[in-house]
Amino acid sequence: MIQIVSTRRSEGGAGLVATLLRFLYDKETPAPHNEAVYRGFLEEIELFGIASQVLTALQQSGKTDQVPEDFVRRLKRYAEPGRFRNIRIQWFERQLFRIFEQANIPVVPLKGIQFAANYFGHFTARSTGDIDLLVRPEQLQDAIEWLKAFGYRHEETIHNHAVLRKAVDGAPLVELHWTLDKPGWSELDPEPFWRDSAPLGQFRFVRELSVTHTFYAICLHGVRHRMESLRYLLDIAQMLYRFGSSIDYAELFAQAAADRTVNRLKAALSIVYRVFPKLDQLKPLPFEPRRTLWSYPAIRDARLRVKSVRYYKYRLYFKLFIFDTWKHGWHARRRITSKYSEYSTN
Repeated sequence: MIQIVSTRRSEGGAGLVATLLRFLYDKETPAPHNEAVYRGFLEEIELFGIASQVLTALQQSGKTDQVPEDFVRRLKRYAEPGRFRNIRIQWFERQLFRIFEQANIPVVPLKGIQFAANYFGHFTARSTGDIDLLVRPEQLQDAIEWLKAFGYRHEETIHNHAVLRKAVDGAPLVELHWTLDKPGWSELDPEPFWRDSAPLGQFRFVRELSVTHTFYAICLHGVRHRMESLRYLLDIAQMLYRFGSSIDYAELFAQAAADRTVNRLKAALSIVYRVFPKLDQLKPLPFEPRRTLWSYPAIRDARLRVKSVRYYKYRLYFKLFIFDTWKHGWHARRRITSKYSEYSTN
């Protein structure tokens, strides 16, 4: 296995992987000529399950002819299972759209198939595993009952979403979110997301978020998962490189200030801009990048379930030091304390 070495602090410790990511998005970054480097790329791509995203970015960059043919062939092979899974998920998602259209219940698809189609160019361009839909809080129970009538089973309600599954082989999990953040983590108001949404295609009740709100949701989602996978960096970078002119930082941070999510946005963007330093020329950050405890070796440890010191430092940073107020940080600390108390009791 190729050794992943840390580079300058400004690169977030991404090392070899930073070379790949910058090559995909920066026209001036040349293709590596060492075959061993491409073997290393493939190991990391497989580790993080990002073959579809990398293949899409490579094709969109127009640099496919600059890399070894074997690298492209293997990349396509790695991406194939995720692409077939997306085809299956799209069938279930369209069925859900028809159900909610019939029920006159507004829903907004989050991430997943629609995100891939809108921001990566095709619904198979980014692999996904489940279906996430935003519903209004007052219509959550109605939405659950409609899905139950069509064979879905309500398994649990946790944090900010209800989880349902259909008793059919290959059916994906469906998560019905009534807001975009965990309770107690912020004062996030979902109403602006609804207000600026627009009908999706021919549907009346299926809607899609604005570009800025999609970006906001993607950043919050990545930070919620501690930016623990390269897929979160690629999601954010893809939107900035391809749709940066449509993302309004002034609007975004004004809403984040009201929602008390500014520190989390700054953490996500600081990480992405350190891995992709030329983004600052394309779309300058409206703040000085922050030093975080995120590093590529730390998230690699997390992926490999290696409980190193850097892994725990990085986890603690995202658990305790990314909140806007003492109240929200205290709520997170209380949940952590409660969780560990349960473990020790059991």
